[in-house]
Amino acid sequence: MQSAAVRSLPYEYPERADQRQAQQKKTQLKVVRSKERRRIFSVSNVLIYLIVMAVSAFIVYNYMHVSMLADQKAKLENQLEKLKTEETSMLTRQEQMFSLANVETYAQEQLGMVKADKSVIEYIELSNPDTVRILKDGEEKTGEISEGRLAHSLNIVVEFLN
Repeated sequence: MQSAAVRSLPYEYPERADQRQAQQKKTQLKVVRSKERRRIFSVSNVLIYLIVMAVSAFIVYNYMHVSMLADQKAKLENQLEKLKTEETSMLTRQEQMFSLANVETYAQEQLGMVKADKSVIEYIELSNPDTVRILKDGEEKTGEISEGRLAHSLNIVVEFLN
């Protein structure tokens, strides 16, 4: 076998032709690759990039909105706690103000009222207990209050109010 340096020129020609064809294919491949690089900015690719960017922006917006709502929730919970504390305080004040001891003190000091003694209280006993009777159609009223009893009852009420 002969080495590559010893080969004759006619035998090398087909090899060089093959090399030239291979080089031409490489240049054609390079041209195709450059065309593929240009296709990166095709309409479909641009639309896909725009869709991806829109979805990303939507996701970021939703995270911001969730964060804002969580902040509002925390503020409202704090406000609710303050209102509950205020309610408890007001209920305690109300219980203190309307306790029997405070009402009695206020009535005596501010309104000038005094406690009733047993000597001031007058008990009335009725000989006939009160009764209620439902009238039917056509029945007349009986047992009306006489003028004397009415006047006596009004006098008792006026004395009590004085």
